[in-house]
Amino acid sequence: MRSDLSEASAIGRFRWRIAMSVFIEVMACNSILEKWKENPTFTKQEIGVWSTWKEGGPGTDVPLSEKEVQHMKEFLRRVAPTSYARLFSDFPDQG
Repeated sequence: MRSDLSEASAIGRFRWRIAMSVFIEVMACNSILEKWKENPTFTKQEIGVWSTWKEGGPGTDVPLSEKEVQHMKEFLRRVAPTSYARLFSDFPDQG
């Protein structure tokens, strides 16, 4: 009986960690797309959500590529459709 409870507790903690990881990814993606929508020419460093972007590493002095934007939009649409709709209800979607 006790091992069943500890196993259930471990599973619960694992699910919580996964949920928190997804939540963090959704928040970051949402923030990036908000800034991109404001100005698609912002460089990754100007957007600055990820620490590597803030530090100005290689490739951060360019705007997001169309492929990167599409990937984030697809992720947000799949995982957080309400956030996606809030951001893109008035913005033409090309994908």
